[in-house]
Amino acid sequence: MKKYTSNAQGFILITSIVLMFVTSSIIFAYFIGISHEYQRVEINIAQARAKYNALSGFGIEAYENMFFRDFIEDTLANGEPADSVQYYVSGSIEEMGTIPIKEGEDWMGGYNNVSVRIAREDDNVVRHGYALGISNYTNIFGKTITITDSVDIRTKWLPGLNEWMYLTGDEHAGGAPQIHKANQLQVRSEVKFGTADSFEGGEQGKFQTNGVMITNNGPPCPTFENTVTVTENCDGTVNDPILEGNGCGSCCEPYQLVDHPIFQGDPPLDTALAYCLPPPSFDQSKQFADYTFDATELLVSNDSSYPGGNQRDVLIMTELEFLSSGGFRVSRYKYLMPPHLTTDLTLDNIPTFPQNPNPSDLETTEFNGVNNTGCPNIVGQIDNCPQYEILLNRYHARERTALGNEPDIPIDIEVGGSHGVHHFDTHIFEYDPGRDCAFEPNSVPGNSKSTEYTTEYYFPTKPVAIYIKGGPVLVHGIFKGRYTVITDELMTYRRHAFPDNNQSPTDIIYCNIWLVGDLINYDATEGPNGEWGLYEDDALPDDDCKGGSENIMGLVSGANVIIANTRENGARNGIASGGNDHINIHAHIIAFNESFVMHYWQNSSSYWNDWNVTDWQYGDPNTTKADGNGLRYGSQTTTDERGKIYLWGGIVQSFRGYMRRNCTGPYCDTSVNPFNIGMEKAYRWDDNLRCTRPPLYPPALTCEEACIDDDTPPQFDFKIAQFRIY
Repeated sequence: MKKYTSNAQGFILITSIVLMFVTSSIIFAYFIGISHEYQRVEINIAQARAKYNALSGFGIEAYENMFFRDFIEDTLANGEPADSVQYYVSGSIEEMGTIPIKEGEDWMGGYNNVSVRIAREDDNVVRHGYALGISNYTNIFGKTITITDSVDIRTKWLPGLNEWMYLTGDEHAGGAPQIHKANQLQVRSEVKFGTADSFEGGEQGKFQTNGVMITNNGPPCPTFENTVTVTENCDGTVNDPILEGNGCGSCCEPYQLVDHPIFQGDPPLDTALAYCLPPPSFDQSKQFADYTFDATELLVSNDSSYPGGNQRDVLIMTELEFLSSGGFRVSRYKYLMPPHLTTDLTLDNIPTFPQNPNPSDLETTEFNGVNNTGCPNIVGQIDNCPQYEILLNRYHARERTALGNEPDIPIDIEVGGSHGVHHFDTHIFEYDPGRDCAFEPNSVPGNSKSTEYTTEYYFPTKPVAIYIKGGPVLVHGIFKGRYTVITDELMTYRRHAFPDNNQSPTDIIYCNIWLVGDLINYDATEGPNGEWGLYEDDALPDDDCKGGSENIMGLVSGANVIIANTRENGARNGIASGGNDHINIHAHIIAFNESFVMHYWQNSSSYWNDWNVTDWQYGDPNTTKADGNGLRYGSQTTTDERGKIYLWGGIVQSFRGYMRRNCTGPYCDTSVNPFNIGMEKAYRWDDNLRCTRPPLYPPALTCEEACIDDDTPPQFDFKIAQFRIY
């Protein structure tokens, strides 16, 4: 029996329609997929363009600049360093750099926010570079989308000067009065290595001079246990330490003793280019110090005139005492450099002083031998008074001009500039710990003469750099932790005692670091002769820098580092201290513009040129070699032997500072034999410095740009520590 299916045409129609929709959906999805893939590719291209734009922008604008030594040259109006960031392209879209594919084609994109900055990282200064790349993408709806990518580059820090046991810019004398060669200004005398000089423990510490090494006649000859590096000049010649100058006698080749060679390192000698002292751009890194103490806070002049009225400049001395428990005390004291008005008219009523002082307002009575005999009692004539002239002699080694408002005249070419007259105290500002004197804080019982300005205690939990801005600093104590103390080179001020404020001469205070007592590592132990040092096995690291002391001290002075003439440091031939006539220094020392030196001012010896020469005009002795304030410790002595310098660390200095003065020289009297003013040296390298860098310590940079004749800006040899694109 046959069966018939009805409505077959309708089934086919429905099926066709379904298949049509399915096929259309597949085709639509395919085209949508193609569109999405096209968009994805375009987006990837835009992202790649943004990435390459960032790379190209940094390369075009900033990569070379990132390595310039003089990275930031501008300073603010107040003398502060400019911002640590240098922008090359930054701002609106219209201001950014553009990169076309080629003329007539679409815009490739651009770059923006290209910058290089100085940054502190891991207690050191590095460079960070950044650039933002930009590219546009237009979607199918006509909307423009901006795609960005960026590049970030970070450098490694440069090797530090802490790796040197000994580095000098010049082997000529510095840091103290001296006989100039042939009586010529600025022609310094040579300083020779003594017959008994020995540099021990320096197997890991570097030893170098930019100058020429000369030794005294021997034998015995000096000993250098590690490799000595000498300077290779631009023309390829080398400053030979043996033959140059013909001053080493039988210690020269070929007369060097076989059983006692001078150079015992392996190799004995090496060569390198001269190192920059100070290194370029170091001043910029001071802004990254953890603590800044401003010694210019009480200056009211702007170095050209006073703001008017009765205001006068007042100076600030800073004292840092490191504490064995960790941390440090900072005391700051107001003081004035003589000549100045009496204390009743000055420090107790800052900043107002007499507008028209009388001669009787000058400080007179507290200086030995200074009097007001013959002083004209006329307002506006105080600079004609004897005490003004005498104090100008003693404290500045200068004398007043006839008119009084012209620059002072230097008394002697032997005492000037950074190697000239330096003082850490005056009659109202005296560092003698444990004595009832003006320098102690207000908290000292019975101390009514205190000039304390501020006193604060700090207990950091990380390594810190301490920057004393625009002033000197006194340093002593037992340190526990890692520290660097940094000062500027000098600071100008307007002299206090002068009839007309706006004609008061501009004077200079050098920002020396004064060692007023022992500066000892907490991990040190007492040695066989009462000295303190790193004698225990666990106080020094092994060859792989395992173990050793975690305590490090760096002293970085823009001028001098000076062992002050205090009781603690053996003043007055060691008598004033009751027998404590040595100093222990556990630090790496840098004196960028002068020297590490012993203090010769405030001398108590009766034998030095000029001190006992009477100035008949004023009825008082004057001086250009010493100011005689050492007599506060007692009567005069024939010599001034202050013991030994026990140094564990290293020394970097522009000139070789005197630690001993003897005949012949400006401190000499042939009727006394032996005649000496000074200290013996006992220097040892602290191998912890090889493994641990003091925070924010200056980099070690050679001065190869001195050998380049073209105008190519010198650059740092930074290594790249990180390169990121994200």
